[in-house]
Amino acid sequence: MKNLKKACFGAFVSLSLILGGVFISCSDDTEEDDELVVSFSESGTDIKTITMSAPAKYDNYEVHIAFTIDGTTPDVTFDSTAYNEVVSAEGANNTNKILERYLEYFDYGTADIYDPKSKPEFDTTTTITAIAFYVDPTGGENGKPKPVKGASAQTYEVKIEGKEVTAKASDANAKGGEFKLAKTGNSNMIHYFDTSDAPFDASDSFKNCYYQIQFSYKGTGKGNWYLYVRQAGTGTLVNPTQLGFTTTTTKYIATGTYTGSSFNDSNGKVTGGSLVLKKGTSSDTWKEVEVTVTDDSASFELKTDDANGLASDAK
Repeated sequence: MKNLKKACFGAFVSLSLILGGVFISCSDDTEEDDELVVSFSESGTDIKTITMSAPAKYDNYEVHIAFTIDGTTPDVTFDSTAYNEVVSAEGANNTNKILERYLEYFDYGTADIYDPKSKPEFDTTTTITAIAFYVDPTGGENGKPKPVKGASAQTYEVKIEGKEVTAKASDANAKGGEFKLAKTGNSNMIHYFDTSDAPFDASDSFKNCYYQIQFSYKGTGKGNWYLYVRQAGTGTLVNPTQLGFTTTTTKYIATGTYTGSSFNDSNGKVTGGSLVLKKGTSSDTWKEVEVTVTDDSASFELKTDDANGLASDAK
């Protein structure tokens, strides 16, 4: 079935047809391909640069890689709302422009899209989980685009010698504080801010922990935020259930949406300005923070007076 699918797609559309907006019908319901396998390599010692690779071109489709570092398995799903926004912006008949923007109307959850021009770097031990995919322009429901993904995700462990925790853990730090832009892991789609220089003891079993917030960039300031608790020195994610939370996720403590323009730069530069954070699916503002940028670094204050700490307040 795999080879039949490839032959079908090859006849279905060529690269010039993708960009020209003319489509030839071909029936195929296959959405996975076991030849789409991600491979990894690394360079560096204290800070490791990771290269990910998959077939650069695959039956005239550009192959992309979605990856996570939060322990979840990345997925790629069609976002009809985002698709309709692109169609509205470009005009329904301007098929070539709509297809050029197809990365904007697929949802990657907490995943980032690998950019070979801006390879991710890590200074703590991290597990990367990645899946390759390409887009079938009219293979989805009602002839809309759908992703064709690898049959399974691949994992890779970036190993860094554990760093000594020099800051002193404080109960006050459990209520939040200054979140600074992380030195590694950032891209034009993902930004991480953390409190790694202000650890706290999350529980008797998890000492010297810190908060980390991931902002997933989604077009003009729209997106999701995710709050994690990690152990300083190892970067290990703490399972929320081990901190007493009842949750269906085993990675992030809390999540919600945000608005603001601090991450709008297409090259990934963080700019100053306000971010409005909302919890879960609520439309009410939870916190408003002010991003300050100084000498290519960025930070903001996020804390709570809640006796149980920021993690509890964010739920």
